[in-house]
Amino acid sequence: MTNQGFSLVEVIVAIALLGIVALGFVRWLVVAQENVVFSGQRTRALFLAEEGLEAVRNMRDDDFSLLTNGTHGLAVSGWQWIFSGSSDTTDLFTREVTVFPVDADRKEVMSQITWNQTPYRLASLELVTYLTNWQAGNAQPIPITPDATLNLAGPANGTEVALYTDGGTTYILLGRVSSSEKEFYVINVSDPSNPVVTAELEIGSDVNGVAVVGSYAFLATSSNTAELQVVNLTNPASPTFAGSSNLAGNADAITVVGQGSNLYVGRASNSSGPEIFSLSIATPSSPSVLSSLEVGDSVWKMVLDQSASFVYAATGSTTAELLIVNTTTPSSIVQEGALNISGTTDATAIAVFSTYTALGMDDGNFYVVDTSTPASPFLASSALDIGIKINDMAMGVDDDYLFAGSGTVNTEVAVINVSDPSSPTIYFSVDLAGNEAKGLIWDQTLNRVFGGGTGNTEEFFVLIP
Repeated sequence: MTNQGFSLVEVIVAIALLGIVALGFVRWLVVAQENVVFSGQRTRALFLAEEGLEAVRNMRDDDFSLLTNGTHGLAVSGWQWIFSGSSDTTDLFTREVTVFPVDADRKEVMSQITWNQTPYRLASLELVTYLTNWQAGNAQPIPITPDATLNLAGPANGTEVALYTDGGTTYILLGRVSSSEKEFYVINVSDPSNPVVTAELEIGSDVNGVAVVGSYAFLATSSNTAELQVVNLTNPASPTFAGSSNLAGNADAITVVGQGSNLYVGRASNSSGPEIFSLSIATPSSPSVLSSLEVGDSVWKMVLDQSASFVYAATGSTTAELLIVNTTTPSSIVQEGALNISGTTDATAIAVFSTYTALGMDDGNFYVVDTSTPASPFLASSALDIGIKINDMAMGVDDDYLFAGSGTVNTEVAVINVSDPSSPTIYFSVDLAGNEAKGLIWDQTLNRVFGGGTGNTEEFFVLIP
C-alpha cells in the first residue's frame, strides 16, 4: 500500500508539473502569435499614416488654403484628396488628420491611426510633419548663409549634434573628439545668431553620436568599457553623468537613436559580437540590452522612423549598404530589408522622408531609395554627385529639401531638392571655408541649420536656410 500510495503521489505531482509547463508553453504561443499579428497591423498603420501626410501635402500643392485647422478624415473626390468628416476608416483602422497653425504660411500636420490590437487593447501610431505655403514668396527657400560660429577651447573636431528643448529654451548638444578639453557641450541657441555655451562635460572618449530621449542625452562613444554613456539634462546649466552600458567587445559605438523607453546603438565592425543593439532605457541611468543584430560590418549612421517601427541604417556592408531593421518588438529585432548599392563604397549618412530614404555615400554620391515597402527597398533615383564623403544629412523645409554635410571643398553643406524623389538636384550650397561638416540638424521653429565641424576656430556653426 505504501509503495502504491507513493507512486500515486508521484503521478499527481508529475501531472501538475506537466500542466504548469503546458500552460506556460500555451501562454508563450499566444504571446508570440500576438506579436506577429501586431507587427503586421503596425506596418499597415504606418502605411496609412504616411498616406495621410502625403494626401495633405498634395492638397497643399493644389491650394494652401485647403489646409483648414482642425481634425479631419480623408476622401478622394474627382481624383483629388479632400478633407471629409472628422475621421476615415479602412478595415479596422481609423485615421484622423489634424492640422495645427504655426504662422500665416506654415502648418503642423499630424496623421494618427488607431485600432483595436485585441478586443481589450487599443493601439495607436502618429506621424508629424510641417508644411509651408511654397507658393507664397516668403515661403520659398533662400540661399543658405552662415549665421554664427563658436570657437571652442582646443583643436578637437566637433562631431554630432542633437536638439534639446527645456521649457521655452532651445539647446544644441555637441559632441567632440577626445582631447585635453571636454567632449560634450550644451549650447543655448534660443537666439541662434548668438549661441552661448551653457555647460560642458568631460566624457573621456570620442563622442560619435548623440540622441535625446526625455531629459537625458545618450552618447555613442569610443570607450571600451562604456560605449554608451548617459547624461542627465534636467539642469542644462549643469549636466551630470547618469550611467553607462558596456557592450560586448571593443568596437566603438558610432551612432545612436531612441524613442520612448527604447534605444538603438550602431557600432563599428565588431569581430567579437553584433553591430546593432536594442536597449531598454525604462530606467535611463541603467540601460539594459534587450537584443542585438549581426550586420557583419560597420554601422555608420542610423535613423528611427517616427512610428519607432523601423531603424534605417547606413552601413559598410558591400551587399547591404542600406539596412532596414524591424524594431516592432525591441526584445527581438530582425532585419526587415536591405539594398545593395553597386560597388564597394560604404554608406555613411542617412535620412528618411515620406516613404523614401536618402542615402549618402563615402564617395560623395547621393541616392533616394523608395522604402514604402521596407522589406523590398529599391532605388528611386540615380546617383547625384555631391563631391566627397557625405558625413551627415538632415531633412528641411516640407521634406522637400535636405541638407547634406560633407568635406567637399567650397560646398561643405549642400541643399538638395528632393521634391521629385526620382530626380534630386543641388539647390544651393554654402562654403564653410574648409570646415568639414560632420554633424547636421535643422530646427523648424528657429529655421536654422546647426552643425559640428572640423574647423579649429569654428567647431560649431549656425546657418540660415
